[in-house]
Amino acid sequence: MVFYCKMCGGELELDNDASIGCCQYCGTKQTIPKTDDEKILNLFNRANHYRIKNDFENAMGSYENILSEDADNAEAYWGLCLCRYGIEYVKDPVTEKMIPTCHRTQFESILEDDDFLSACEKADSVARSCYEEEAGHIDKIQKKILELSSKEEDYDVFICYKEADEMGERTPDSVIGQEIYEALTEKGLRVFFARISLEDKLGTIYEPYIFAALQSAPVMITIGTKPEYMEAVWVKNEWSRFLAMMKKGAKKTLIPVYKTMNPYDMPEGFASIQAVNMEKLGAIQDLVHGVEKILGKSEKKVVENVIRVEENNTALGSYSPLLERAWIFLEDHEWDKADEYAERVLDLNPKCGEAYLIKMLVKMKIDNRTKLSAQSNTFDSFEEYKKIIKFGDEELVKEVESYNKIIRDRIEAEQERIRQKKEEEIRKKEEERKAKEQAIYCEYEESLKKLEGRVQELTDKKRQYNEKLSQAMAEKNVVEKKMMEIQEQYEESSKEYKQKVDEFETRQEREKIKRDDIEFCARFPIDALFAIIAFCITQYNIKFPWLTGEGMSLFWYIAAIIVYGIIMILGVIVGEIIYAFVFCNIYESYEPDYRKELKSYENSLSQNYPDMLKYSDMYDEIYDKFEDLSVSIIDLTEKRDDYSKELNRVTNELKVVKRKIKDRIDKIR
Repeated sequence: MVFYCKMCGGELELDNDASIGCCQYCGTKQTIPKTDDEKILNLFNRANHYRIKNDFENAMGSYENILSEDADNAEAYWGLCLCRYGIEYVKDPVTEKMIPTCHRTQFESILEDDDFLSACEKADSVARSCYEEEAGHIDKIQKKILELSSKEEDYDVFICYKEADEMGERTPDSVIGQEIYEALTEKGLRVFFARISLEDKLGTIYEPYIFAALQSAPVMITIGTKPEYMEAVWVKNEWSRFLAMMKKGAKKTLIPVYKTMNPYDMPEGFASIQAVNMEKLGAIQDLVHGVEKILGKSEKKVVENVIRVEENNTALGSYSPLLERAWIFLEDHEWDKADEYAERVLDLNPKCGEAYLIKMLVKMKIDNRTKLSAQSNTFDSFEEYKKIIKFGDEELVKEVESYNKIIRDRIEAEQERIRQKKEEEIRKKEEERKAKEQAIYCEYEESLKKLEGRVQELTDKKRQYNEKLSQAMAEKNVVEKKMMEIQEQYEESSKEYKQKVDEFETRQEREKIKRDDIEFCARFPIDALFAIIAFCITQYNIKFPWLTGEGMSLFWYIAAIIVYGIIMILGVIVGEIIYAFVFCNIYESYEPDYRKELKSYENSLSQNYPDMLKYSDMYDEIYDKFEDLSVSIIDLTEKRDDYSKELNRVTNELKVVKRKIKDRIDKIR
């Protein structure tokens, strides 16, 4: 079975008895699940896939599914713990080791986390040691993040959005977010907007600042122009953490904001939350007002507006002529004089919104306020515009904002046109790429189908033989067990029979010994007699010099000894022959055939033990079946191995074809 590395996603070969493995790709030692359940292993691989992509919510769902199947799985508890703290493993450029980074900081130490404690409780000693070591590293990282975040000032609002699209271009969500950011900061609120709030944090980890903002901000505004933008990994990471705080009782409010999308396509967590449609006129003002109301700052702003209007009305009569002169100079394109008179008005009333409007028109070299809507850029960057919004009366503010909105809508329309054009270009390129990919697939389609069909066929065959082999082995075990039972029953029923056969064989052995003694006593005299007869005959018929007393030489002495020896041997041989043909024939006619007698005795005796005969016949029958099964298992094993080898060969061939396809597709991407 294959398990994917928790750090880099590479393949690991599992050993069912081991709880620790080492990745051959990143070299990281890590805990591995102890399971032979393919379903649970697939859930682990799916959870690791999500966690490596930092999609911690989906990863947690997979780990919880594992625990529903196996409540004592230590590795699943450890996976839940990693997701809760948003642990991602990245390669250290110096040591090239995979080190943990934390994207979901918690105030609670990981060493006190319930899932971590459950993992340690249910793991063996080796895995527990690994969990404790890794948790120690993560705890140190957390403490550093908490230390940095504690130094950050509190925020009023957290803006959650997707900054860049697939092409690396800025998203409409980012533009909307900046408009909301500027509108809220104009009201004196402290707003966390990553594009601006983190621009001076380049080269550092962002988690401490994001964590501090999430913890301190009572309000989160989540922006979406596409469902996939709101479900993007980092966007979801932020709003899901915020929702989790709300569920735990924190006094926080989440406000979904959408544009150019169906509100019913927003994430499920937003189903019961009132959302704001940014396509409606005055949506930003309504949003700002709602945020101020939530934060309890709207009443203060109303009082300030009333005071400002009263101050403006009181002083208006004193500088009205100056304003009129300024407008006249503006119409005559006398920019410096118009600016000078506007400054004189501001000397009398620093909060005169109309004077700031004149100064802004001077900067833009526009002689009439109605021409503002024809400008190519918005006024957001002008300090005078900000002063108009801050100090102008309601009518003036609405007028200027309406001009600004016309420009913004025109810019957005142009941007939308450009975006659609880019999307069309991207779509065409994507279609071309898909067409090329399809052509490549078509080129290899026949080979792929043939190989995949062959792989499936061999897999089915291998599975069939595995099933047959398992069935045969199970049947063999049953037969073997039955053989042992029958053998025990046979042994029990044949004890008396064997005892009597042993007694009969003992008697036969004694009689055989007696016969051997008689045979020896008969053979020796006969051999001796015929040896003497041979010697006498020889002595009588042959005359040697040494026998007559005449002088003899050494030669004749030796020759005589040899002759006598030969004669003696011939006498013994003749004696044996006579014994064999005379005595033995006579004696053996009375000698019993021990083997036949034993067989006859066994046959007659066995009739007295019917149980023994029954078990003997049963044993012979089942032994034949056992032998047949053994031969069948050997045959099935050989065929299964043949299919396995062929399957490996075809699988490797299929991998080669797929690798060729992938290499060619990678070149056109």
